[in-house]
Amino acid sequence: MSGVAGAFLLPSSRSQRTVYDQLKHMVPKLENRGQEGFGVAAFMHEERFQHTKSGRPAGKLASVDFTEQDAHFRPHVAIAHVRTPSHREKSDADFQPFDNHRASCRRLTVCLNGALVNADELRKELHAEGHSIRSKTDAELLLKLIESICQRDYWQHGLPVNYEKVFQDIDKGVDGAVSALLLDGLGNLTAFRNRRGLRPLEFMQTEDGFLLFASENSAFSGLQGRVDEIRPSHIKHVNGRTGDCLDHFVGQARHSPSFAPTKRFIWEMQERWCKGNLI
Repeated sequence: MSGVAGAFLLPSSRSQRTVYDQLKHMVPKLENRGQEGFGVAAFMHEERFQHTKSGRPAGKLASVDFTEQDAHFRPHVAIAHVRTPSHREKSDADFQPFDNHRASCRRLTVCLNGALVNADELRKELHAEGHSIRSKTDAELLLKLIESICQRDYWQHGLPVNYEKVFQDIDKGVDGAVSALLLDGLGNLTAFRNRRGLRPLEFMQTEDGFLLFASENSAFSGLQGRVDEIRPSHIKHVNGRTGDCLDHFVGQARHSPSFAPTKRFIWEMQERWCKGNLI
């Protein structure tokens, strides 16, 4: 188990708080989800990204002085990941948020809570398409899948990405329990919860003009606003310029998903945990 959090400052907000302030409030409340570090990715218009990572517990994020890194960097959106313990040795390449380091609008960074049961199959498919994968994390696999769909259907044709359709393919193609936050090179933020519905993802619109996302609604304690849950097979997509936030169903059929996992699913998750691949 790990944790994710995100903050988006609406253009209409007059708050003196920053997205970093919101993450400093939320991430320590997710410390129970991981004690092996945290990572933050933030975006400022003119396509500027800034990444921060630390091997310290998540609660230490509150002590990070982001202005020391760049006093002129004022991001409108940021995502964070709380790193969980693992049976296998981890390297810096395993830190999330995971970034593809591409230029302009093709840049993507993602943080993931959950596990892809069909990771081996997906890895083989990506290798066959010519993708190089440098870590053992499911976060990189998810990022490569999203990047592959964007390249195939949009970038090579000079088209803007339709994330509703992208995540329709993702929801259909991945098996497991997943919730994720995706940030792109235009400052758009997409929150995704897959059809299994076993990894929660919570949402809040605060009274002072922030859109917040977190693995647990306990991260919102002490804040005032409207709380909602991102449902299975749904995304919430926030436009990086306007702040418009739309909810989209990305599943194959509109039905109430079963929250009771199958025996095969439980067995596969247990097998992956024993192998130390669960993140």
